[in-house]
Amino acid sequence: MNVTCAVCGQVNAEGTQFCVNPACGAYLPWDRTAGHRPPPQEPQPQRQDPHSPPPETGPRTARHERVEPEQGSGARIELADTALAVDPGQIAETQATVHNTGTRVERFLVRVSGPAAPWASVEPADLTVYPGRPAVCTVRFAPTRHASASAGTWSFGVLADSQVTAGLQASVVGAVHLGDFRSLSLMLEPGAARGGSRTTQTLLIDNQGNVPERLRLTASDTDGLLRFELPAEATVEPGRSSVPFQVHARQEWFGRPQRVRFHVVATPEEGRPVGADGVRIVRPRLGVLPLVLAGTLVAVLAGGVALNLGSSTDSADSGSGPIGVAGSPSQEAVSPAPGVTMRPPEPPSPSPSASPAPSPSPSPRVVSPAPPPVDPASKLLVEYRRSGGFAGFADRITVFGDGRATVTRVTTNVDTTLTPDELAALNEKLEVLELGEPAAEPGGADHITYELLVNGRRSVRYDALPSDWQAVTDILDQVIERQ
Repeated sequence: MNVTCAVCGQVNAEGTQFCVNPACGAYLPWDRTAGHRPPPQEPQPQRQDPHSPPPETGPRTARHERVEPEQGSGARIELADTALAVDPGQIAETQATVHNTGTRVERFLVRVSGPAAPWASVEPADLTVYPGRPAVCTVRFAPTRHASASAGTWSFGVLADSQVTAGLQASVVGAVHLGDFRSLSLMLEPGAARGGSRTTQTLLIDNQGNVPERLRLTASDTDGLLRFELPAEATVEPGRSSVPFQVHARQEWFGRPQRVRFHVVATPEEGRPVGADGVRIVRPRLGVLPLVLAGTLVAVLAGGVALNLGSSTDSADSGSGPIGVAGSPSQEAVSPAPGVTMRPPEPPSPSPSASPAPSPSPSPRVVSPAPPPVDPASKLLVEYRRSGGFAGFADRITVFGDGRATVTRVTTNVDTTLTPDELAALNEKLEVLELGEPAAEPGGADHITYELLVNGRRSVRYDALPSDWQAVTDILDQVIERQ
């Protein structure tokens, strides 16, 4: 008869001494004895002692019963390194060891949870672990060079879930520090602005790194014909930020539109400067039409003068002067009579009705209006970041003064706008907000980090928030959650 191993459940042939399962090999003495038990024999009749009690006539029970070992389950998991460090675009790995502390064969699926889980993997993730023996897998972290993976410490957990015993799970926690990287690019929108003395363009800054950048902004043109109203400095979080600015030009009265090229440069505190080229098309006040009309008028006048000169010449050639009589002296040859003095003709006196020509009046002075102040609606109002915790928060929102906002959740960026009520409430709460000094980071890896950037100042709080912080974050959390 077949013999079933009580340790691993392997079915063995009759007479097998050791379990044929190469991972088990348990000794089967009771099974072997059971497989070779001699056949039962008929009891031999015995002589009855007249003084002994009568024999029992009821059924006899076996004196030795086989006792099955009690089955149990248990597991634990260990990490070779609980603190790792990795740069974006690189790989860091450690080993996880799963121990089966029970008495039956277990199959575990190993996975990574927590904020660092999006760029983690396990190989192999499916482990078969025999009682009293360990199994090893590799936990690997490969963060991409993306703005969503911000620099700092990210917590994670490694979990081993049994697929044999319901509810059996082993877990261990760790943390990985993500290094920083920087990548900036600029773009102007629109690339070419057409207008008179003043136009507005937007500088789009793409911070493709994973750390905030503090930039020094400058703009210039080669001919010095433009004047720029551009903030001297700007702090941009990972993602896209917009900086509106104005370009002033000297506007001529006449002529064709003039194209002036200019260059905007953003210089970070660390790293190389980046730039963007733009074009400013300056339109004259009156354009070329007055010049065309003036040229036409000059041509007409020139034609009229030429026509008059031609008529006078024709009259002189046709004998319109005094006619001389043949045989008499001409007028120039006539001499005055003796005692007669010839006086030259007097020039005609001006007519009393004639008035002197008026002198030309000076052209009026055009006063250019003063440039308007920078619109506060385009300035950064607040930046807020929520990260960490068991839920694995990785949220960020940037709000400008006009209510425009950019929400970043893990790897997605969404442009949105606060409602008028939300914007009014946010401004009211920011007026009474006290940032204070950054709080000390608590121990452990499961706390939630809250960061606020207001008026160029940044501060950090953890878990429990003051009432003024709570009022601001409640509004911003509501905008984040509806994306």
